[in-house]
Amino acid sequence: MRSQANRSDSLSGAWSDGCAGSLTARQNIIREATVTGRPFLAPELKDRLGEFEPPAYYLDFEAMMPPIPLYEGTWPYQTIPFQWSLHRLAADGTLHHHEFLADGAGDPRRAFAETLIAALAADDAPIVVYSSYEKTRLNDLAGEFPDLRKPGVLIRLDLFYGNLGQS
Repeated sequence: MRSQANRSDSLSGAWSDGCAGSLTARQNIIREATVTGRPFLAPELKDRLGEFEPPAYYLDFEAMMPPIPLYEGTWPYQTIPFQWSLHRLAADGTLHHHEFLADGAGDPRRAFAETLIAALAADDAPIVVYSSYEKTRLNDLAGEFPDLRKPGVLIRLDLFYGNLGQS
């Protein structure tokens, strides 16, 4: 295995300063974080998150786009969500974490949606996400599983998002 230092050295060479000028703003952020090993934090993140007083949920999804359909009824490069992470900041400042990670045994979409619905059932606090990605995935799931949109089992779409760190 290569060390982080060796990885950074090879990445620095692969992305020379000459290449950096041809990258988009987002690509430059990714390049800088990869080469330096330091995470990127958007300067406006603190102010934007400060708009949401507790209680609030902070949600993130991970998904795959397999070129060969893995599950019945899916198609090439269809986005298949397989992991979610949900932090709930309570009114008293306590932070609670909930998560789902598919076990890989089968199509994860229904379990993904059902476990997320259960985790969000505690209250109607706002759900904060980084971008519209999560809302798009929820809309996809609602189309795949219309029974999950029934009253009391509704996939919530009241997401607050903003594209932070983009110029």
